[in-house]
Amino acid sequence: MSSANLATVFLHSLDIQQAMMEGHSLDHALERDLKNVEDPVLRAAIQAVSYDTVRHLAASWKVIEHFANRPPAQPVTALLETAIARMIEHPDKDFVTVDQAVKAARENPSTRPSAGFINAILRRFGRERDSLMEWLGEQESVRFNIPDWWYSRYKKSMGKAAKDVLELQQSKAPLTLCVNARKTNADAYIAELKKAGIEAYRSGMYAVTLKEALPVREIPGFAEGVVSVQDAGSQLAVQTLDPKDGEIVLDACAAPGGKSTHMLELADIELTAVEISPSRTEAIHENLKRLGLEATVRNADAADIHSWWDRRKFDAILLDAPCTASGVARRHPDIPWQHVEHDVSRMSRTQKQLLETLWPLVKKDGRLLYCVCSVFPEEGKLQIESFLRRHPEAYCPVPPRLLMPHEDLSGDWTEEPLVHDGYFIALIKYRNN
Repeated sequence: MSSANLATVFLHSLDIQQAMMEGHSLDHALERDLKNVEDPVLRAAIQAVSYDTVRHLAASWKVIEHFANRPPAQPVTALLETAIARMIEHPDKDFVTVDQAVKAARENPSTRPSAGFINAILRRFGRERDSLMEWLGEQESVRFNIPDWWYSRYKKSMGKAAKDVLELQQSKAPLTLCVNARKTNADAYIAELKKAGIEAYRSGMYAVTLKEALPVREIPGFAEGVVSVQDAGSQLAVQTLDPKDGEIVLDACAAPGGKSTHMLELADIELTAVEISPSRTEAIHENLKRLGLEATVRNADAADIHSWWDRRKFDAILLDAPCTASGVARRHPDIPWQHVEHDVSRMSRTQKQLLETLWPLVKKDGRLLYCVCSVFPEEGKLQIESFLRRHPEAYCPVPPRLLMPHEDLSGDWTEEPLVHDGYFIALIKYRNN
């Protein structure tokens, strides 16, 4: 990329970083920013710089904290993050990076008053880089590229296993597929992949993991609905709920629809899928159409039952509750940076509200499956323990489980899924009167 374009790239990255600070994912922030960028070279440069920025956020935060007397304003922080990340990635281009970052600062009204401050921070980092990089290398949060509070909570949640899990999250997550049981089975599909020269191994009852990830358009049978993309741990949630023919089932917080379609593949059920996000609701429709399946899909807040419930109680409810997604940071490394620490308690309150609202909708001989892709106990184990204390009529017929991410390419699957994301599941039933 030419230096003439770098200031423009920085300005785009600034907007993307600010969107992430407001809670948007990197992918969503990029999609929103790039929709009006037609130049393919500029688009590629914005994407590359944005991903580099995310990969070095912990280091950038430490550098800013080290040099600044007080936290800079959000836009200033965002521009500094981008420039520091580029200086880490391209130490031989400091002059251009600093020059273009300052130019970008002067072109943006929200950073213009701080252009001199930005210049001073970046030049000082350039001068002291060697000693600072040695110091940064000693910081565990920098090593794993996560905020300090996220690292502390991981240690509190997992103890000695925290570093192993965080280390694993630095590697690329494998691509796992859910085989459509109405069309084939895992072993037969693996045999078909082998004929196509694609190596894969079985990682669950319906789960097949590719040795090398492929774009979905290149996955045999994907367009025809033979398989869907879904982690093995997530698949276990549906298998634990175990939908049966003829049952009335609710998939609450259902987008993008992977669990809905998996349930419909396993049993002839009457399914209602509820999702609060309009765009994500559309994703459910698209998945149902691709797989040739039918369900009642409602764009509504699952907690606002009067907006979607027809007063018939459910045989089974699958509640994949909103959470911090602390268990899937391997697939989405920007996740730790979308949150602040009090989000854990905020999410916990939302989960509690959903549990309290949906539990009365379960038939007395029915069950509710609660799951979150989080490893934080406030969202998993402690959430369920609190629910059971409030509801003596409820119990878990099998112990709630936190499925931990690990790497196992042996293909030696028996009954347990080879899980690559952190995932908590708890099955809740009514006690017999």
